[in-house]
Amino acid sequence: MKKSFPQHFPQGPYGIIGYGKSGQSAYKLLETIGVTQNLITIFDDKNSKYLKPNLDDIIKNKIKTLVVSPGFSLSDPFIIECKKLGIPISSELNLCSYFLDKESLIGITGSVGKSTTTSLCYEAIKAFNSKVFIGGNWGIPLSDYIIKKLTTKETLDWIVLELSSYQLEILENYKFQASLLTSFMPNHLERYSTLEDYYQTKTKLLKLTDGPCYLNQNSKDLVKYFNEHKSLAKNHSIVWSHPRQFTDFSFEDISLVGSYNHDNLNLILHLIHYFNWPTPLSYEALKKFKGLPHRLEKVTTFKGITFINDSKATTIGSVLEAVQALHSQVKNKLHIYIGGRDKNLPWEDLSKLNQNPYIFHFFGECGKIAQEKSKLQGDYQVTLKESLEKTSHQFQELDIVLLSPGGTSLDEFQNFEERGIFFKNWVMSLDTHLT
Repeated sequence: MKKSFPQHFPQGPYGIIGYGKSGQSAYKLLETIGVTQNLITIFDDKNSKYLKPNLDDIIKNKIKTLVVSPGFSLSDPFIIECKKLGIPISSELNLCSYFLDKESLIGITGSVGKSTTTSLCYEAIKAFNSKVFIGGNWGIPLSDYIIKKLTTKETLDWIVLELSSYQLEILENYKFQASLLTSFMPNHLERYSTLEDYYQTKTKLLKLTDGPCYLNQNSKDLVKYFNEHKSLAKNHSIVWSHPRQFTDFSFEDISLVGSYNHDNLNLILHLIHYFNWPTPLSYEALKKFKGLPHRLEKVTTFKGITFINDSKATTIGSVLEAVQALHSQVKNKLHIYIGGRDKNLPWEDLSKLNQNPYIFHFFGECGKIAQEKSKLQGDYQVTLKESLEKTSHQFQELDIVLLSPGGTSLDEFQNFEERGIFFKNWVMSLDTHLT
């Protein structure tokens, strides 16, 4: 393809740090705009096919721009040394920003609820306009759209981006027409030195928003943070999302499980009215939305036992929300599988679940840590597979079995999707486990 570098686009040669989904997408985008292979060097300390991040190869290959994947910490000594050499730090999303012009952008972040809220926003727009993209942290990399735009000249009207704190650390050149902040609660404390650092990173979205930023008033930590940082409200257009503010929308008719989803829906209702989207079409789409895979996803009911896949729950808040959502449905016992890899989370907050009818099963790297800090009674196994196989004899008719780990999947699986698929496959072969 003919080279099509926009004005002020970062200079090459380029070094891509981390060659997962984000790194591969950045590579494809650079290739699409005409950057030759000899001007791209891949660094990945988890794949022996590529160079490990090191300064010697950075200097040898005359790298002028580092494209860093979200999973690679900017506080890593290697990145710090590159900065000292004056090498600009960029990302896949930042590279995409140079090719955005007429699209209307909506940015969504938060500690929990951002994927569901992003999907709700997408459904609300798609109901009246098919020219909409959803992606970012969850789903499709934005560069997929940019590549298609460059090759077909087709431009979409709306872009809805879910943004993680990792992505926000380095995000530049974006102007969102509106943004949403779903919640604040402790998360990713294995990466951030303090909770303040984590929350501060999240609020960077406000600086990138030209229009209003809608905040969930039911998130206690979010309200507390903004009360303690009143300058944020002074310097940005903040709108608190009040419960049941829009009386023309019936929450009784929604398909989503869990009262916390009312907060997610309410944020989208604000957008619908702000942008003047057609309410009958958008409202109907919101009511029909049943939720995301791996988030309170009903797998099946087998021999009177209901199995729920909540593999996407990688925070304590998500676990608590899942249990709260299912509590009224429990007719006998609720088996909760907790574990994975720790993010230095406040597992002690789970202690409030120390009551009937809950039975706890701990697994993975952080299983014992979670058990000790929460002071919850339960068995422990090294892997999820072992935990399921060695405890399935406890399941009885009318029980609910919930995988809601709290920890990440990276001790056993590539991602939460793979963990959820494993759980669902195990459940669907239950005739070999339950006899």
